[in-house]
Amino acid sequence: MLLSVAPGHITDVTRDPSGARKFAAYTALVARTFPSVTDFIIGNEPNLGRFWFPTYNRNQSIVAAATYEKALAASYDALKAVNPNIDVIGLAVSPRGDDRPGSRRNTISPVRFIKAVGDAYRKSRRTKPIMDNAALHPYPSTNTDPPGRGASWPNVGVPNLDRAQQAFWDGFHGTHQPTFQESGRAPRGAARVRWILDEAGWQTDTRRLPAYFGKENTPPVGEAAQARFYKSIVQRYACDPHVAALLFFHWIDEADRDRLQSGLVRADGTIKPAANAVKTAIAGGCAGTHVAWRHSTTVGGARVTWKPKAGYLFFAKASEDASFTATATPTKTALKRARASKQKLKTVTLKGKLKAHLGHGIKFKAITPQNASNYTYKVKFTAALNPARTVTVTRTTLR
Repeated sequence: MLLSVAPGHITDVTRDPSGARKFAAYTALVARTFPSVTDFIIGNEPNLGRFWFPTYNRNQSIVAAATYEKALAASYDALKAVNPNIDVIGLAVSPRGDDRPGSRRNTISPVRFIKAVGDAYRKSRRTKPIMDNAALHPYPSTNTDPPGRGASWPNVGVPNLDRAQQAFWDGFHGTHQPTFQESGRAPRGAARVRWILDEAGWQTDTRRLPAYFGKENTPPVGEAAQARFYKSIVQRYACDPHVAALLFFHWIDEADRDRLQSGLVRADGTIKPAANAVKTAIAGGCAGTHVAWRHSTTVGGARVTWKPKAGYLFFAKASEDASFTATATPTKTALKRARASKQKLKTVTLKGKLKAHLGHGIKFKAITPQNASNYTYKVKFTAALNPARTVTVTRTTLR
């Protein structure tokens, strides 16, 4: 059995200086009350302001991660004092967030939130872990999206667990908090974090069913499509050793169409096709190749398009937020010509920031497509979430 323990109000923990300690004491009380339960999820989607608030500081830095880390650490200690064998499951993040301080939604993307929790843990100088496993909710970006359609960085979809694992590594590697298993790296018996995917689901069409009421809040899928989707993700995660559990939310549909109709059972108690599909997929287990993963030391998707356009010499792009340093160095031939004509050529540098998936045009003062061949070029990318991850791309000349 698994229990999720979360604040009843979004500021129950954060508004009280002793809130983390009191919340931890409550988790311990629950554990003593239900001694047969040894799996506890701490919090629910704390990267969303609707569940954990405040989200940002006045300077627009992430505050929710720090207050959540404190509550998670206190809960870890309190639960382990009740029973050292309790599995403390942290994060439980929503797969989406807009990272816009001051916006109406007040949300943080899962990748940034995970890294920020790691930063808060490092700052605390704690010498014990704060979680045994981590939870994430791999819902689709849109209810009609198939499981194979992932989300754009820094959000996470069904096929993007590696992205969240990288954020976890960026945040916690080198600390007392274990990270996810890496291919060929961990000694046998070493503690490793695994995913508890405690919420997943697609809502089905209930328009012709009498047990439901109200107005639908999202475009639904047919029950046959839901069955295919559920079978697909069971099969996918059965081959992923980083996943310890997958839970569908719910088992039984909620009758109010403004809520969730993602269950395997209809509101009237009859069984949907998804129930048998999941049962069959579980029995079949992993039918493919087991998923391997190792942390990255580079910048995802870093590349340069060496082609002048719209007044720019070339364009830099990455699939995650990054910064860049572009350098243009005169060639030996160009320097020789410059000295002969008593001219000066010098190395020039330009720095900037990249938004994920958006190209950034680069140009240098006094360097044009006409004299671009007088220089060699280098662009160094640095990951926004971890400055230790870099990529350098070079080009001898531009023509």
